[in-house]
Amino acid sequence: MNNDRIEFFEIFPWDKNFETHIELIDEQHKRLVDLLNRLAAHLANRSHPVTLNNIYEQLSDYAEYHFKSEEAIWNQYLANDPWLIEHEKSHNSFIAQIEALKKEEQEKPLDDVMQDIVSFLSKWLAYHILDSDKRLSIAVMAVKQGDSIEQAKIKANSDMSGSMQVLVETVLKMYETISKRSMEIMREKTLRKEAEQALLIAKEEAEQANRSKSMFLANMSHEIRTPMNAIIGMSHLTLQTNLDDKQRNYLEKIHLSSEMLLGIINDILDLSKIESGKLELETTEFELEDMMENIAHLMGFKAEEKGLELMFDIHPSVPRVLIGDPLRLSQVLINLANNAIKFTDQGGEVIISIGVDESHHEQVKLHFSVRDNGIGMTIKQQERLFQAFAQADLSTSRRYGGTGLGLSISKQLVSMMQGKIWIDSQPEQGSIFHFTVVMSQKHAQPSTPSDIAADLANLKILVVDDNASAREILTTAISALGLRVDQTDSGPKALQLIELNDPHAPYHLLLMDWKMAGMDGVSTAQAIQNNPVLLNPPRIIMLTAFGRAEMQQVAQNKIELAGLLTKPVTPASLRDSILVASGHKAWAKHRAVSVQEETASAIADLHNAKILLVEDNEINKELAMNLLISNGITVQVAGHGRAALEMLSKEAFDGILMDCQMPVMDGYEASRQIRQQHQYQKLPIIGMSANALEEDINKAYSSGMNDYITKPINVNLLFKCMAEWIVPGSHLQAKQHTRNEQQADVIHQSLQAIQGIDIAAGLSITRNNVALYQKLLLMFLDKNQDFEQQFSNALQDPDPQAPMRLAHTLKGVAGNIAAKNVSKAAAELEKTCKSDDKDSTIPLRNLLTELEPLLNSLKLFKSAIVDTSPPA
Repeated sequence: MNNDRIEFFEIFPWDKNFETHIELIDEQHKRLVDLLNRLAAHLANRSHPVTLNNIYEQLSDYAEYHFKSEEAIWNQYLANDPWLIEHEKSHNSFIAQIEALKKEEQEKPLDDVMQDIVSFLSKWLAYHILDSDKRLSIAVMAVKQGDSIEQAKIKANSDMSGSMQVLVETVLKMYETISKRSMEIMREKTLRKEAEQALLIAKEEAEQANRSKSMFLANMSHEIRTPMNAIIGMSHLTLQTNLDDKQRNYLEKIHLSSEMLLGIINDILDLSKIESGKLELETTEFELEDMMENIAHLMGFKAEEKGLELMFDIHPSVPRVLIGDPLRLSQVLINLANNAIKFTDQGGEVIISIGVDESHHEQVKLHFSVRDNGIGMTIKQQERLFQAFAQADLSTSRRYGGTGLGLSISKQLVSMMQGKIWIDSQPEQGSIFHFTVVMSQKHAQPSTPSDIAADLANLKILVVDDNASAREILTTAISALGLRVDQTDSGPKALQLIELNDPHAPYHLLLMDWKMAGMDGVSTAQAIQNNPVLLNPPRIIMLTAFGRAEMQQVAQNKIELAGLLTKPVTPASLRDSILVASGHKAWAKHRAVSVQEETASAIADLHNAKILLVEDNEINKELAMNLLISNGITVQVAGHGRAALEMLSKEAFDGILMDCQMPVMDGYEASRQIRQQHQYQKLPIIGMSANALEEDINKAYSSGMNDYITKPINVNLLFKCMAEWIVPGSHLQAKQHTRNEQQADVIHQSLQAIQGIDIAAGLSITRNNVALYQKLLLMFLDKNQDFEQQFSNALQDPDPQAPMRLAHTLKGVAGNIAAKNVSKAAAELEKTCKSDDKDSTIPLRNLLTELEPLLNSLKLFKSAIVDTSPPA
């Protein structure tokens, strides 16, 4: 039921035939009919019980008042007459009948009760007002004119007979018809209103659920992106240092994997937009080979760890340059490849194939497939496959993990790219996931280099691999380059072919797999290069699905290689390896070089710029400072928006990097206040935040920020964005920082005396950057030496989250310097602050027991060393 305002519908229309011509009685009858109409309307609208009871009470009270008023008039002329006695009985029965009908609501369906009440009221109105009251009024009028009571009653009976009686019967039938139809109409309207109300409530609940989900996704985004910022940023900084090939290989994969994880996080955050139809695909020009190279780096490492062969089979007809959304396309491929690797046992293979289904001048329909020879699926398992949060069965979840969300997202993304996705699979026979997408293609595709077509036209190549799929893919790709190629499946057979062809048609190049059964690639290469019979031994490119560094170590001083080619092989990497092995310059990597050149140009444009960095997180602060300072940019730091305003009033800056979420004053409010000052109207402000939802970005722009960068920070995008807005002042000079080796030794010795810290773990966090670690320790001391007082103040703070936030910050910062016991104790304090049990006395005491010895050690450490940190 509802208690909204109802639509009034006149079930009992008033007619002049109801008039008794006694003014007081007629006015009261109109009021009575109005109450009856209101009661019927509220019943039909299923009003709230409180409202209905109120109408019942009004009707009962008014009827009693009316009946007394009416009877007082009749009594003046017809006192003690049988007509009046019967009339009084009718009045009493009316109120009793209304009460009885009201009680029926507890026993009968509401529709039945409504019909009973309306039927009773129809008859009562027709017979009581039209017949009884009108008859009495005629008699009263006759008495007033001098007739006796008996004469008056005869006159009344005469007037109420004949046509008047027909009128009563007609009105009764009319009321019954009108009331029945009126109630049906009102019930229909009521049901429609209830359905509309239910729909509105459902819509509000759905919107609330969507808002809750968006809030959760925003919070999740921020929590994940904050540590991701450190991973991506620190790995980038480490890649700028001197590393051996093995270390660089590992770090490059960490960095690339982190960026791909960021892409996955972005996809998950976009899930709500996909569901609401608000996600927009990017339209940009990209090279398919570049995208596949990235997938090769990421998925190749996973396949290598599991001992699988990962291969790419790209048909020569596939356009190299496409226009579409490479991130979404690679997301689908990565998800399918990741599943294939996950569900395939050691020794198996995964093949990613790309072909063309249809091609027109403007568009091309690409057909992708990801094939494995893993566990496969039954028909029943396949039916659940593309549902969100669903996997093949519970055993799949237990054995292999995963959320079951990836395929659902992939299906929706493929649909948005005008394609479809499906699967062919049999238990224990593996699976093939197919999907199609429609992309725009450039009118003119870049051609292969002339070196392939001309200089190497007579090159003859032998492919040696014990994996039939790998052999076939490589042979097809080499043939597509216009080169002659043969294949074989083992080292001994390769030796036979080389010896057989050596005198008259020698092989110029050998592409050989390292890990082959029986005679492996290194042994075969030794046999070839040590064979005194061969007049024209081929140059050798070694293929490996495993680490390049390990391959080089095995081959060192044993064989001479013309190149190493890591699986999965892309057309670009294959082409370049053949070119280099044949004495030509590699032709690929031009896009990567152009990105690097673009970044280098941006950094050069920013040289000597003076930047105000506004950031409260210590790790993010150090990361940003190192990135900027190491590239010739001067940096001043403020811990929150209010401090930034104070610093801005004292000195000039070329631009501001502004974090958005900070205590005291956040970046949005700080930007608004900066823009309110005329002299800072054109000062570049670039926002930074781990929140990546559209509303966060819009909020940044509306606060006055020029641009917005999401964390984890993409270094190339950061410098490009800064160079777009920031122009360095000519008077500023970049600050340089150096480290003194003798002072570093002093620091090393002093570090060992610190209690409560795992020094080795702490140094590993900063990649053995002693100066950086020293600075983090001194910051920890400076920020937390009065922690007990800070926590006491937080308990008095009007913000109930202040104590929890303070404990959370200490937990994170202690973990960053490897003060494990302090971090653990801070976590317990944070947990207590979050719980209903607000008594933090014991957790705080336990924390201080761990914290105080550490702070004392850090004070001794500070007095024993010379600060070697880079100047800010």
